[in-house]
Amino acid sequence: MPNSIGAAQRRKHMTWTELVVSVCGTLMTPNLDEHILDIAEYNDVDKEIVLSVVYQESRCQADAVGSVGELGMMQIFPRWHMDRIERLELEVEDLTDPYSNLLVGVDLLAELDAETNPYKALAMYNGGYSPPESSHKYAQTVMWRANKYKEMLGNSSI
Repeated sequence: MPNSIGAAQRRKHMTWTELVVSVCGTLMTPNLDEHILDIAEYNDVDKEIVLSVVYQESRCQADAVGSVGELGMMQIFPRWHMDRIERLELEVEDLTDPYSNLLVGVDLLAELDAETNPYKALAMYNGGYSPPESSHKYAQTVMWRANKYKEMLGNSSI
């Protein structure tokens, strides 16, 4: 009798691509898994944190627009990040491109020191340099999800 459990479940742990597809769905942006992996590695930010932010901010939707003009998967607010956008040699219009949006968002996480203090970096990513209490809840949620992703990959928690 054939086993109906999928290969990923039998293996116990998922590959990175399987995880990104399970989080974002099969209609996700092409190469999103590779984009996150490359940009996160370049900036020394955990890929699981990046994926968790992408999910929390936009549910992986490249064309997401926030209530006050935030753009793209990582919900970048152009007015607050013009210097960063220009330094990365991008235009505001580029923020709807998934790769460019990830470049800006992960660059910000790296600047906020997500590698050393991810909780604080996430609170500031969400609420600015003096984040309100709601931003601490955001950071908890994103960290919880990132740690779940690590477990699914068979890695230790952040």
